[in-house]
Amino acid sequence: MSKDKINVAILIRSLNLCVGGVQIMATKIANELSKRNYNITIITWDNELEKFFPDSFYKISSKVEIVNLNIGTIQTKSNLVTTFKRIYKLRKYLLQRNISTILAFVEGTFWNALLATIFTNISVVASERVSPDRFNYLRNGKYKFLIMNIFRFAEKITVQFDQYINSYPKYLRKKIISIPNAIESPKLSNDIILNKKNIILCVARDCYQKNIEVLIRAFGMIDNNLNWKLILCTTEGADKKFNSLINQLNISKKIQFISPRKDLSDLYLESAIFCLPSYFEGFPNTMAEAMSYGNACIGFEDCLGIAYLINSNRNGLLAKGVNNPITLSQAIEKLIKNKKLLRQLAINSKNYTKHFKPNIIYEQWDQLLRSINN
Repeated sequence: MSKDKINVAILIRSLNLCVGGVQIMATKIANELSKRNYNITIITWDNELEKFFPDSFYKISSKVEIVNLNIGTIQTKSNLVTTFKRIYKLRKYLLQRNISTILAFVEGTFWNALLATIFTNISVVASERVSPDRFNYLRNGKYKFLIMNIFRFAEKITVQFDQYINSYPKYLRKKIISIPNAIESPKLSNDIILNKKNIILCVARDCYQKNIEVLIRAFGMIDNNLNWKLILCTTEGADKKFNSLINQLNISKKIQFISPRKDLSDLYLESAIFCLPSYFEGFPNTMAEAMSYGNACIGFEDCLGIAYLINSNRNGLLAKGVNNPITLSQAIEKLIKNKKLLRQLAINSKNYTKHFKPNIIYEQWDQLLRSINN
């Protein structure tokens, strides 16, 4: 490590077994900061024997060091022995490498980082990657009071939309900084945006949060004569899981499953509509990427991350409620049947993503770290 640079660790649970907004943004932030006045290390809980995604899946700069703690597995809940072994090994590494600041992505890694840095001068930044309303849906909701109080020990807390700040207790708000995700916007002519295929695209893990099932049910309610196709880029094996439902809805010829891939540009370019039916989000990265390719977007209005990204009837449509296949199918049909609206929303979506230019967003991360390390 270069001695004249600031040593920063980015802490995430996994690169080997998961792919999502956390992994994508952590690696992009690492790459960008490594070009500046920082030595960057990404530290994961990964066990090197368990690897679903190859090293080449993420485009990680050679300047960024990857450290896998290689203790236990993240596929099952860790016991106390495994947890404390990780914390001990993490602490040892942080002190050896003279790390000055940790960016801990999501709350689980944050409290591990806190324990690993007790009685040190290492600053810990809690990087929240989901909206505060997640506690309404998750089992750890009963621990919300405790979790919020643990955030008192963070040097800073980052969230992804300004609107989230007032959802946190007043005693935390002075610590909170809003930094959205960086979105690269390709150069596309209006001709390309206005002449896309009749495809609805969803890119999301198959998990409770993303709620893919409600989109499949909503798609099954759409008029068969409309001649549209649904493409789901999701967890491998999801096609088998939903096979019975798809056959029951008689849409097997109109739906396609695709495994996770590194480059999604061809899917974004082909599809006209992007739908993400989540219960909760932080900053829905795939939706913002789809917007940058001129996709009109649809989601639920009671999903905060979606509702803060979509301005209904301007750059997409918000279906009433959450987990409601009827209102979701109505929103999809409205766009399918109104080509003029579809095209206007598509152009507006493309223009809207200029708010998330990478050079602006990465400068905010740089300013945050410099303010902590002055």
